[in-house]
Amino acid sequence: MSAAAAIVRALSCGQPGCTCGSRSGVGGFKVHCPAHEDAVPSLQVSEKGGKVLVRCFAGCSQETVIAALKDRGLWAGSGGPQETRRIVAEYDYRDAQGRLLYQVVRLEPKTFRQRRPDPGTPGAWIWNLSGVEPVLYRLPELLAADPAAPVFILEGEKDADRLAAQGLITTTNPQGAGKWRVSFNKHFAGRRVIILPDNDQPGRDHAQVVARNLHGVAASVKVLDLPDLPDKGDVSDWLKAGGTAARLLELAEAAPEWTPEVGEAGPRAEIDQVLKSLDPKVSLAEKLSRLAPLAPMLARLSHLEAAAVMETLRERLKLRAADL
Repeated sequence: MSAAAAIVRALSCGQPGCTCGSRSGVGGFKVHCPAHEDAVPSLQVSEKGGKVLVRCFAGCSQETVIAALKDRGLWAGSGGPQETRRIVAEYDYRDAQGRLLYQVVRLEPKTFRQRRPDPGTPGAWIWNLSGVEPVLYRLPELLAADPAAPVFILEGEKDADRLAAQGLITTTNPQGAGKWRVSFNKHFAGRRVIILPDNDQPGRDHAQVVARNLHGVAASVKVLDLPDLPDKGDVSDWLKAGGTAARLLELAEAAPEWTPEVGEAGPRAEIDQVLKSLDPKVSLAEKLSRLAPLAPMLARLSHLEAAAVMETLRERLKLRAADL
């Protein structure tokens, strides 16, 4: 396997509808950039004369991208090829009946990949999610839980497991920030939801995306910023510093209800109006023509919010990623 191919394989998410791993229009392949939260693949990877070439179309410098690849052991001289990585954690994603659909696997040097059981070979894995509908982490536990109890939405499986071990109802979406799907919303109907963002900008942006999705679906939605978190810290850090489940429930009870901020409600309200006006039964050409007003609206949103809107479009209109 060439060095470029190893990078493409490692950075391809394998999610249905995602264009990562496909050929780009200007040569090479496009994948998720490791240097920023990249919901829509923006990194081009190619190889010329035995030399790997990378370019992030979202604006990351080449030096930043290469540094991120080195951190993951994907660049020459950074500690070996992808095959030398070892699995340090496996997170099972199961359907409502408890059947294993796929796993999110954490590797060292730190990165995450997804795999699904090979139906033709018991005990073997296929390292992509082709044809698999993503589900929430700990979905069977969520569905079986007391509907009156609060549900904590985390950013990552480790945090969800850590709080679940404390006796709380927890979940997260696969692949972390920027990957919330409209299809997840129905599981929170009538629930009391508390979203715990990581202490960084991607985490805060993601919390707002989830809150907007669940506003009007859940009985209540709160975004709880935990006190005294370090930069990029999460609930696991908070627990290590002495936090308890009892204290977390107290903070959740005292937290205010989430409401859209005035400055951000505008573009999202306009976008919702466009989405409501779309008819899934019309032709693809007609669907795309009606999406034209979205362009200036999307420009007013954060990267994660825009990615969430695009995901909504794909799900509601049954579009392929290549159509948008």
